[in-house]
Amino acid sequence: DELIYADPSNPLRYHHGGESEDGEWLFISTSAGTSGTELLFKRKGEAKFRTLFKGFDYDYMVLDCYDNTALILTNDSAPNYRLIAVNLATRATRDIIAESDALLEGVGVAGEYLFAMYLIDAQNKIVQYDRNGSLVREVELPAIGSVGGFDGEREDKEVYYAVTNYTTPGSIYHYDLSTGVSTLYHSPDVKFDPEQYETHQIFFESKDGTRVPMFVSHRKGLTLDGSNPCYLYGYGGFQINLTPSFSTTAVMFMEQGGVWCVVNLRGGSEYGEQWHKA
Repeated sequence: DELIYADPSNPLRYHHGGESEDGEWLFISTSAGTSGTELLFKRKGEAKFRTLFKGFDYDYMVLDCYDNTALILTNDSAPNYRLIAVNLATRATRDIIAESDALLEGVGVAGEYLFAMYLIDAQNKIVQYDRNGSLVREVELPAIGSVGGFDGEREDKEVYYAVTNYTTPGSIYHYDLSTGVSTLYHSPDVKFDPEQYETHQIFFESKDGTRVPMFVSHRKGLTLDGSNPCYLYGYGGFQINLTPSFSTTAVMFMEQGGVWCVVNLRGGSEYGEQWHKA
């Protein structure tokens, strides 16, 4: 193995390396904790790494790099995140996808397109842009819930993604990049009838008046009068979001008349960096 990078003066930091698809640029992402990164870079053949973005006040994640330009997802000057393009030769920076009111949870890159994965009230919405940040369309999803995928290669004409929620096991869909048409590719065989169950999202006020969301799932027609067993789960920390997911444990509990509840506590980043810090 060849040593690429070391920082013996800071032995408790984490380092993650990557390179551009053409092999011309190397990147090192360094973190000192669970949030905030420092981004280093160098051109192939250069002796030392240089600092592209100094740590550790903000997050910087390299998503793609081509023609000496890096696409970076960051919350620098954007608590809900934005996607920027950085010219690695001049370090000039411009917005590709500007910050919005919704959390920009991630950006997929496939073909000549970008797929912005927004989180709105702990549920995903996907918006397709071209590589300059011009709107193409909002992706029509087959169900509301958590979405993953929308990643591929530069030459791709199609991509795959998965959708899941509390009553739908993770199903994979094929997506045509030019037409925006989704077709079911694979759905797991789970022995239960999703039509017998339902999920509601409700909001309640915390003791300081903050509006907090919660998902409540149960059999259809169940009377919510406090007499049913209830499983309540919540977590808040480390920018970890609790988005809808399928669980056979939850299904078995609901089959017995139980109510399955998941609350989105502050500490995750469901509503951006302010929600995380709160």
